Amino acid sequence: MKHFRASEISKASSYQLDTNAEVQADTKRMEKVLLFDGECSLCFLAQGFVKASISDNATDFRAYQGVQISEGIVFDPEMAKRYVALFDASTLATFYGVDAVVQLLFSSDRHIARLCAALLSHPKPYKLASYAYDYISKHRRSISLLMSPFRSASFIGRRS
Repeated sequence: MKHFRASEISKASSYQLDTNAEVQADTKRMEKVLLFDGECSLCFLAQGFVKASISDNATDFRAYQGVQISEGIVFDPEMAKRYVALFDASTLATFYGVDAVVQLLFSSDRHIARLCAALLSHPKPYKLASYAYDYISKHRRSISLLMSPFRSASFIGRRS
């Protein structure tokens, strides 16, 4: 699989600043970037994270809140199209699917992150993943819509 560096991705991209003062203040503290496309997205309101989009051809990257992507980022565009992808600027690592969700939750709720990690390390994680996502959706007010990274699943866990 071909991997793209940020320099290749940003050639055709334009970074736009959000005029909201609160968002700009939060941007200074952000170090994790959630990459998503139109079909496989994890929508949330979590401090310390920002959403960014990947176009269909995976060569155009636009950061929503003025976050500049490090030149060291390496990610697999095919994986990013199939699963939610989370880039951690502090380690230059990219996590996909369930791993991205665990990383997202671990930043703010260690109990839920540990539950997810325990359930997903089970020999049959596909059967247990739905329980974990259901638990997360019921106990995390910051998550508005959660999509299972498994292709056969659909959107689950709407906030009440």
